[in-house]
Amino acid sequence: MKNILTRPVVAGAALGIVGLLAGVFAGIFFFKRGFSHGKSGEQSTASSIVPIFIVIALFIALITQFRFGENLPIFFSEKAPAAQHANLWLSLGAGVLVGIVMQRSRFCSIGAFRNFILSKDSYLLNGIVALVVCTSITNLMLGQFKLGFEQQPIAHNDVVWNFLSMTLCGLCFSFAGGCPGKQLVHLGEGNNDAALFLVGMLLGAAAAHNFSLAASGTGISTFTPYGVGLRLLFCLYIGFTNKSTH
Repeated sequence: MKNILTRPVVAGAALGIVGLLAGVFAGIFFFKRGFSHGKSGEQSTASSIVPIFIVIALFIALITQFRFGENLPIFFSEKAPAAQHANLWLSLGAGVLVGIVMQRSRFCSIGAFRNFILSKDSYLLNGIVALVVCTSITNLMLGQFKLGFEQQPIAHNDVVWNFLSMTLCGLCFSFAGGCPGKQLVHLGEGNNDAALFLVGMLLGAAAAHNFSLAASGTGISTFTPYGVGLRLLFCLYIGFTNKSTH
């Protein structure tokens, strides 16, 4: 999600943004037809803090590099893109600042497009513009800005599947009520729906990589089209069958 907003000059990212918008439009279509998750229920304080304790436990495991044993969880990536990151404490500090800004501003990439489409409200969309501009300036300062479509890092130009996969994301995020960043903020506020959403994302990512559904810088895999197509059909089924009874 963050890649397509911070790398709009890449062909795949540009088509990804268009696909994301298509997914948001689809979400609006279903909500206008009466799509609903059903009535929200109250949750106890105890249940709402369980996910936060899990996050704290993972944080402790991260800073202590805790492992259960050789070839046993918890794993720390040593190669490929997952192993590339900035200094741990710099990342945590920046994450805290970004979290505060997102919580106070109610930043949400899906909400930004949805609000502008429905009511021409550009408040959240201004945040998207600021994100793209600031990221571009930062990359220019660090010598990491690369204009063009070819030989972009960890990217491919299979634009059809970039478009369709981000359409799927836009529709899923619309159904969920917000982008992954917003769900992280809600998790910090004790929202169990957000916690389940994030667990679902983790399970989905694990399935994509373990069952050869994920794409890479060289392009999509043999099974990527099947994964995207089936999930789009599933989301359409959810959209047409889940309606408010009120």
